[in-house]
Amino acid sequence: MRAIFFLLFLLLFVPMAFPSDVNLAWDASVSPNIAGYKVYVGTVTRTYGAPIVIGNQTTYTVTGLGPGTYYFAVTAFNAAGDESDFSNEVNTTLTGWVQSVNLAIQTGPDIVQLNVSSVSSTAATIVWATTADCSGTVLYGTDPSRLLAVMANNLGTTDHLVVITGLTPRTHYFYKAHSVCGEKPLESPIRSFNTK
Repeated sequence: MRAIFFLLFLLLFVPMAFPSDVNLAWDASVSPNIAGYKVYVGTVTRTYGAPIVIGNQTTYTVTGLGPGTYYFAVTAFNAAGDESDFSNEVNTTLTGWVQSVNLAIQTGPDIVQLNVSSVSSTAATIVWATTADCSGTVLYGTDPSRLLAVMANNLGTTDHLVVITGLTPRTHYFYKAHSVCGEKPLESPIRSFNTK
């Protein structure tokens, strides 16, 4: 009887933690060819666990969260695996009951359609586009940690082209595009090409 009373006491007077769900929603990215989104969750600001990869949808429910403070952010990615910057971060403190949070993703601008063309033994042309008017620079070199910069334009356009000259024949080069849109800097992933 004493054991039953103690069990009833625990059930009635000890607070219980129930898993909570957080409903996230964001604006679709303006970048073309979006393959999906990645939802990031963490218990420390801007420090997240492995992303939750979802399809091309703009809502997601994170389930099974215990009490505590959680931080959320979203990125977009394309079919090539290129990933956008993090969205703004939102957070909520869960008390053990279901709560909702709306998350708005930064919709741009973004670097898109980065390609190398007209590769010869001593030159290559790098082209890319931005989803807003931006200036542009290409960084290139044989060591991905030490890249040189070549200015594309400062006119603030959406189409960018850089011709890199003075390259060494039969050499593997790395490159990436860097654009500034207003006050926001953008940088593409590093890619590579081989001269002839």
